[in-house]
Amino acid sequence: MSTATTTGLLMLKVLTPEGSVLEGDVSEVTLPGSEGELGVLPAHAALLTKIIPGALAYRAPDGQGTIAVGRGVAEVRDDRVIVLVERAVPVEEIDVAAIDAKIKHLIVEREVGAINRERLEAIDDELVLLQVQLRIASPGTAEAAH
Repeated sequence: MSTATTTGLLMLKVLTPEGSVLEGDVSEVTLPGSEGELGVLPAHAALLTKIIPGALAYRAPDGQGTIAVGRGVAEVRDDRVIVLVERAVPVEEIDVAAIDAKIKHLIVEREVGAINRERLEAIDDELVLLQVQLRIASPGTAEAAH
């Protein structure tokens, strides 16, 4: 039995190719899975799932938080949740003005039309992640603005 089980907490790790974005004990995690949102509590059954761009939310003993995540995978096992994603941006690091500028730039690039399919897919993925960042940085206002 793991330590997390006896304390009623999960060990959450969010990792990107650049390193760790979050490591800590949480009581609950909500993941943006390929089949929809997935809630994870202590003693959850083991699983491996695809992560799609979206908001990863968690509740910890000292509060709650949200991280915008890109594509990846998550493993839940023995009261540990390990999330491996291409990108992850905690809500407190989101720069709304920079995101707005990046979205405008990507939309122009996409509309030019002289790009290959791979780049088009990369732009679309980036736009989704940027929209998620706007949504979690300004709940209730991002959808109305865009």
